[in-house]
Amino acid sequence: MKRRTFSTCALTVAVILTGCEPDRAAAPATIAAPSFAKGGNIDTDSRAVLVWEDDVTVSEGVTVPAGIHGDDYDRLSTLDGADEYQGQVCGVHAKIFNTSALSGSGDLVFDPDFDAPGKSCNGVSRKLLFHLSHDGTTAGPPTAIGTFTNVRRIWFDPVLGVPRLQAMRFIFVNQSGCETLEFNSAVGGDDIMVTRLADTQDALLQTVRNWRVESAGGHRAMCMVSSKGKSVPNGTPKYLPFSFTVTEVPYPYQIFP
Repeated sequence: MKRRTFSTCALTVAVILTGCEPDRAAAPATIAAPSFAKGGNIDTDSRAVLVWEDDVTVSEGVTVPAGIHGDDYDRLSTLDGADEYQGQVCGVHAKIFNTSALSGSGDLVFDPDFDAPGKSCNGVSRKLLFHLSHDGTTAGPPTAIGTFTNVRRIWFDPVLGVPRLQAMRFIFVNQSGCETLEFNSAVGGDDIMVTRLADTQDALLQTVRNWRVESAGGHRAMCMVSSKGKSVPNGTPKYLPFSFTVTEVPYPYQIFP
């Protein structure tokens, strides 16, 4: 299990574009000022820190290697096993649409290398690792993928500790016979589970929200491919257990110690 080292919409390019910080060897104490959103509003939507687990409890007393997990870097692209990603830091895009500056959808969007190259640190373009041949016991070799995913309406989970099941997909997977991975019971996969965790305080003593997002049920995702202008299931579902925590990073987007 990872130990945190800090205190604590639609899938379109137009929606996921945000401001970015200048190139640097090491991240500053705060991120660059927010960009201007549509209509001249300043984009002060919260960013997020994601911490991915290397092992996942899939049933009572049963823990297996994660089928999807981080790339062993921390949020400043130091190789230390942390599996941390912070939005608008070192090329990572991780944002919660929780204000009216943009859509106000409440979605979390995440792309580990959205702003790389050019905004990455230490020459590292962040990825997620997918074990596409996971057999339920042995993970098999990893494939590093700069995917994009979206956790719908995470901001609107008001009740602590009450899980909610929903679909979730990873796009831009771009493997043979697998353009997108869908955790979605409607297409032959399994829905994922989102749980609101207790609030914490950040370095500025602001109250920030926390969530856990994890695979559930059979922990299966269906590969999807394009056919006649539609996205359709392809093959048998892949066993890809995963779990990560999300911590809100409100403006002015502190870099936590």
